[in-house]
Amino acid sequence: MRQRLPLVGLLAAALWMPLTPAIALGDGGVSVHEATEEQKALAQARFLEARHAFDERRIIDAIAGFRSSYSVVASPNTHLMIAHAMREMGRYAEAYETLQAVAEEAEKAAAIDAKYNETASLARDEQAAMRAKICLL
Repeated sequence: MRQRLPLVGLLAAALWMPLTPAIALGDGGVSVHEATEEQKALAQARFLEARHAFDERRIIDAIAGFRSSYSVVASPNTHLMIAHAMREMGRYAEAYETLQAVAEEAEKAAAIDAKYNETASLARDEQAAMRAKICLL
């Protein structure tokens, strides 16, 4: 029994890691403003696969796909979908923290491309609505 305990711990850690917030892992790709057309195409393909999984309620697959896309191009919109997927899993605290990061990231991106103002506003609004579901200390 003692030898199984470390294996159980390793298994639990392996299962937990893919679900941690992408921003905490520091695995964002290049910025949306610096990405090459090839990087954008790859990120978009991964995003579309993840969006399909999200729409089919395969949330774990969706998170993995959105993170894969985000690891190529650090798009605030993809990051927002990571937060949405966390929320759908009931991981409200992580979703809340991710929405904060999305808002900050989108505000920086909006300095170059105003379309990200909408993403920042949406992230802030969703974060405000989520406050009732979490306990802030």
